[in-house]
Amino acid sequence: TLEHTFASIGRDVGISDVSVRHIFDDLVRDLERRYRFATPRWLGIDEVKIIGKYRCILTNVEKNTVYDLLDSRVMADLRTYFRQFPNRKDVELFSTDLWNNYATVAREFFPDAIV
Repeated sequence: TLEHTFASIGRDVGISDVSVRHIFDDLVRDLERRYRFATPRWLGIDEVKIIGKYRCILTNVEKNTVYDLLDSRVMADLRTYFRQFPNRKDVELFSTDLWNNYATVAREFFPDAIV
């Protein structure tokens, strides 16, 4: 569950937290191969500060769910991410605050979306 750390799970089952993390990473990779989230019709973008660092969070505004969490909100990283963003044409609405990088990304990669 989300209530336990890798270290506490490792202690409970008698393996290292590194082994627990590897098992978790393998599971996540397997799930990512099997399941694809549909591109949101209404994409939201903002930042969240986690462990002292700002990260970019993407949401499906209609479903009120997190679509993705990026390690960075730096423009070069955003461009790299959005170049490979699936089905960009499916995004009809793009919600952002007034931070310039997000507005630039919206215009550059989602030219047909209402911002």
